[in-house]
Amino acid sequence: MQAYGALVAAIEARTGRRVNLVMPQSYGSVVEGLVAGSLDFAILGPASYLKARQASPDVRVFASYAKRGGAYQEEGPYYRSLLVVRSEGPFKEAGDLKGTVVALTDPVST
Repeated sequence: MQAYGALVAAIEARTGRRVNLVMPQSYGSVVEGLVAGSLDFAILGPASYLKARQASPDVRVFASYAKRGGAYQEEGPYYRSLLVVRSEGPFKEAGDLKGTVVALTDPVST
């Protein structure tokens, strides 16, 4: 919650309205809140945004942020992910994953 303090303060200063920051239980609950109109805005990853947009055309992007470059992230306003496998396992390239099951922490996790 503290990581978003500066963002909340900036939004409040620019809009003149109080912002109530909520940390949800899942990406799905954020999507449901946006679609139902109980949330005014949210920070979404690519997969949760697409799910929300499919459920309601009223959900739209109004801002984005750019990430700093690092070992696994190129600099810029886009998302990059990694799939990590065991070196001694059967997966050596992306095609080896065809027909397998991948476990994610949340169904709408990118």
